[in-house]
Amino acid sequence: MPKLLHLFPLTVFQSSVTPEPDERQQMVQAIMEMSQTRIAQKKPGIMWTGDLNGYGLLHNDPRFARLFARFTQPLQDYLQVLSIDASRLKLHFTRSWGTMSRQGDSTQAHSHMQSHLSLVYYLLKPADSSGISFLNKTPPNQFAPNLFHPAVAGSGLVREPTPFNTQKVNLEPQQDDVLIFPSNVLHEIPQNPSGSTRISIACDIVATVTDSSGLEYLLPDPASWKTA
Repeated sequence: MPKLLHLFPLTVFQSSVTPEPDERQQMVQAIMEMSQTRIAQKKPGIMWTGDLNGYGLLHNDPRFARLFARFTQPLQDYLQVLSIDASRLKLHFTRSWGTMSRQGDSTQAHSHMQSHLSLVYYLLKPADSSGISFLNKTPPNQFAPNLFHPAVAGSGLVREPTPFNTQKVNLEPQQDDVLIFPSNVLHEIPQNPSGSTRISIACDIVATVTDSSGLEYLLPDPASWKTA
């Protein structure tokens, strides 16, 4: 009997956290106030992101302290899924920012190469608002160049899109969902069809090892670093 052996899967971890109603309102109000600043992203149709507009350190903002404390467990669960000894790592929030998407807003495909892990939390997520898409322009099963490109798939050559024959997979998270994935993964936010505002919080996370003895790779503990 033939078998399919699926190798090297990308794992996107999905969990959820639930802030108190007053806490949620405080965070929503804070990000709405921040969004009035538009140093960048002044063109219509581009989703507002706090990191490009002077608000990239929400993890140091007391209004978000309880939320970031809630992220500890999902991050530990993610490491466990990958069979990583969490006691040997420290995870550091290096950047974190709010994003606000109104009707018609989107972001182009990008990755966060400056960090190791990305975490996204959906603070305000109307049911009909946009989700998130993950992309791989050279998927392992693509035996001819651009065979799984959307334009080729749309021609009917690919009879049915599946996770095994596509360059793009769309996810539709719900409000309070937390997604964790490697930061080098290409992702985008499709155009928001909803007339209601969608707000998420994105985080860059760097991993360091508590003891780098005998390890050629991974970053040592920042306590051992020295400014040049």
